[in-house]
Amino acid sequence: MFPRPARFLALLSGLAACASPPPPDVLVVTLDTVRADRMGYAGGPVMTPNIDALAASGTAYLDAVAPAPITLVSHATLFTGLPPAAHGVRNNGTFRLTDEADTLAEAFHRAGWATGAFVGASVLDRRQGLAQGFDTYDDEVEEHLDADGAVFTYPRRDGRAVVGAALDWLAARRDDRPVFAWVHLFDAHDPPRDEDGPCSYDEAVAGLDRRVGELLDGWREFRAAEPIVVLAADHGESLGEHGERTHGVFIYDATLRVPLVIRAPGLPPGARVEAQ
Repeated sequence: MFPRPARFLALLSGLAACASPPPPDVLVVTLDTVRADRMGYAGGPVMTPNIDALAASGTAYLDAVAPAPITLVSHATLFTGLPPAAHGVRNNGTFRLTDEADTLAEAFHRAGWATGAFVGASVLDRRQGLAQGFDTYDDEVEEHLDADGAVFTYPRRDGRAVVGAALDWLAARRDDRPVFAWVHLFDAHDPPRDEDGPCSYDEAVAGLDRRVGELLDGWREFRAAEPIVVLAADHGESLGEHGERTHGVFIYDATLRVPLVIRAPGLPPGARVEAQ
């Protein structure tokens, strides 16, 4: 997702360090399995008003590229700034991020931020190595909500539950430390059935946008200042292109081009960066 190792780590920690006191909250939202070409702000077909508003107040990167079309591999790069060859995670389930890795959460924890993570599926539970540096790592996945005919099956929970857990954690904060939070939303990965029947992929993406809106609205209720926000996807979805139904085999744009929006002091609001 980032052109050279550790660029994201340096950017995000640098933005936090340079902001005016008090130190800012930082929120990272990862949308699992979301294509860049679905976003409204990028001219896509899905109505994404909450993410569009975030892009209007921040900078959107229109040619962001994931390091791999695999959830754990991509998140390991996101939180270490290292390519897969360096951090050693090559697949879901059979690899884990080692304790020797230095993660973004550990950097914020050392600097005094309260750190919390809230994940939507077991593919990122604490056994995978991403919990290091987090005071709270909420991976309490209780439901198994697989779509009919799903290719990949993971215990998961609805985005409403993930957002609710994150906001409960914020509401319970009793100290004045700044917050670093990661919220992972899994709803577009093999979209599950809801009370009205099976969701289409685009309907699931639209639902993710609603969850992002609920998260940002709730954040304003419990925190005095707007956080630095980074919103990205870990990878996309082929949707039948190139003969691939889902993701994980090929490395075409369908699974590697991802949405990336950053809102932070010093970044121009409404800017569009077209360079990769």
